[in-house]
Amino acid sequence: MNRTESVAGHPNAEMRIHAELTADLNGFQRGAVLHALAALDVVGLIRDGADTCERACERLGADASALARLLDAAVRFGLLAREDDATYRVTERGALLDPAHPMSVHPYARLSVEQYWPAWARIAEAVRTGETAFDKVFGCTPWEYRRDRPEQGAIFDTWQGGESRKVLGQIMQRLDLSMHRTVADIAGGSGALVEACLERWPHLRATLFEQPHTLAARQHRFGERLQLVAGDFFREVPVAADCLLLKSVLHDWGDAEAVAILSNCRRAMRDDTRLVIVERVLCEGVSDGAYMIDLHMLLVTGGRERTLAQYAALARRAGIEVAGMTRTAGDFSLVECRAAS
Repeated sequence: MNRTESVAGHPNAEMRIHAELTADLNGFQRGAVLHALAALDVVGLIRDGADTCERACERLGADASALARLLDAAVRFGLLAREDDATYRVTERGALLDPAHPMSVHPYARLSVEQYWPAWARIAEAVRTGETAFDKVFGCTPWEYRRDRPEQGAIFDTWQGGESRKVLGQIMQRLDLSMHRTVADIAGGSGALVEACLERWPHLRATLFEQPHTLAARQHRFGERLQLVAGDFFREVPVAADCLLLKSVLHDWGDAEAVAILSNCRRAMRDDTRLVIVERVLCEGVSDGAYMIDLHMLLVTGGRERTLAQYAALARRAGIEVAGMTRTAGDFSLVECRAAS
């Protein structure tokens, strides 16, 4: 039931608002259904021939009555369709729960419920105290949590890699590295951005700097053009390049930590080195989603989304100056920086 349907038939303004807010509050139910379908890999089971409740039960060892009710909910949400009394098929909408789909939301269905929901449930406490909720729920930072639980780390990496690829086109339309010979992607995760740079500019050589466990199973097709360097950006950034890229890093951290990261980047920079910060800069024209991610940073990482003035203030504390900003077609912006004179 969508928002329009939920308010249909309620001419009274307060009744309409009541219905809208109730639909918002019931959003957790849809998320839980999506999570269950992903965790049980229902789409994969149907795709592989377990297209009846009975066959799926045999594969899963599930309770037949409970599974039938989950499948009924999936039909109501347009994720599955019933071909007859017993057989199900995956709809175009439901196909995005298949891990193999190029636009799959499967990892996020797992990630949002298993890692994010417990922190979001404490938003009122976080607002009162200003403290990160994730640490209180799990007893560790999200990075420690994923490092110590490889399956959860892989779910996060898969989702983040997919999200990075979705916005790469917008970023690459605004990023020009043609004048450089070397580039380093600091905390570049899966390496999607730096690999896109190597594909666009065949003369480039690059470094991907990341934590050891992130690089442990990393493979690439660029040979000597791409060097993998493991380390901790709070200790040092041991790279040398004409341009440093820092995408979706600073928003994970509070001001003191962000300055520490930038300071170590500054130590790695020559006087003529370029630094490009790629973040959702809060400014006119960004989507509502950017402000929700700002809240998400409060709850999960202790970081925040920032305005250009706020990024400039952090940069100055690290001996770096902001030279300008370029908006992409989406929420991301490229903040151009150089060593302060």
